[in-house]
Amino acid sequence: ANCARLRELAQHPAFVLARVTPLVEQYDLNHRLYYPVYATCAELGLPVSINVGVPGPQVRSRCQDPVHLEDVLIDFPTLVVIGAHMGHPYEALLIQYMLKWPQLHLMTSAYLATYMDPAMVKFMDSSRGRGRLLFASDHPVIPAAKALDAARQLPLSDEGMAEFLGGAAARLLAKG
Repeated sequence: ANCARLRELAQHPAFVLARVTPLVEQYDLNHRLYYPVYATCAELGLPVSINVGVPGPQVRSRCQDPVHLEDVLIDFPTLVVIGAHMGHPYEALLIQYMLKWPQLHLMTSAYLATYMDPAMVKFMDSSRGRGRLLFASDHPVIPAAKALDAARQLPLSDEGMAEFLGGAAARLLAKG
């Protein structure tokens, strides 16, 4: 049913991303339960955003452990994966994964840029990291204006900032 719904929604020009939120179901992000969704997204060329890192609610965190991303990236090599919520406190691992897996990206949804790991900020302005992180606010959790103000304070080059604030998303979420 989820895959049929994904196919239906993918016909709409504004539908550009599917979301998987392991904290809700409490299954590891590489659980076979999600594999039909991942397969459908890969087939449709539709990026999937997966929550990674320790979630705020008092639920099991292991379901969002980013180490599980490798299974998804290996099993679906054409699938574009965008880790939501920055994967804290696993930033060093995620930098290594982004270096290893070109189809992996991160977005700052529900994570204020003020608190970003300095190594991640440095990475996102490097030649290999530029365009790998996407700005997102997760409004109303973090009001869009507050998130944007914090993002604009990051010590990024003009090119790095342009990629972060829209360039990367425009490329990854473009249809057709």
